[in-house]
Amino acid sequence: MEDLVDNVVSDDIQPSEEELEDFKNKINEWCKIDDQIKKLSIAIKERKKMQNALNSYIKDFMFKFNYHDVNVNNCRITAKKKEYLRPISVNDMKKNILENKNLSGDDLINVIFDPEKREKKQKETIKRILPRISNLIL
Repeated sequence: MEDLVDNVVSDDIQPSEEELEDFKNKINEWCKIDDQIKKLSIAIKERKKMQNALNSYIKDFMFKFNYHDVNVNNCRITAKKKEYLRPISVNDMKKNILENKNLSGDDLINVIFDPEKREKKQKETIKRILPRISNLIL
């Protein structure tokens, strides 16, 4: 049994020159692709920053002049305002519990989660809607 293990361990299998050259080419190609991916990731981040800067201007303009839908280059840009209740933080819960020590159970829960007492916020968003392409044959 030990002879078999020694034979397997001692077998020095070497790649042929052609296999070694192919391996080196694949490594070089992989490194080039990896570099391209890193450069493209940086370019995407830069473009996202530019888009965010334009995003705020477009939102302000659309809401100022009451544009809700704009058709541009075979797509539609929609602007929406959404009102929502601010999430309850742990500190808000502690504060409500301390202020309402006389309450317990369901009454306390109703006071903490009362939508009338929670702060309301507005979120403004714009979205680009591309037309759907049906029956696309590749």
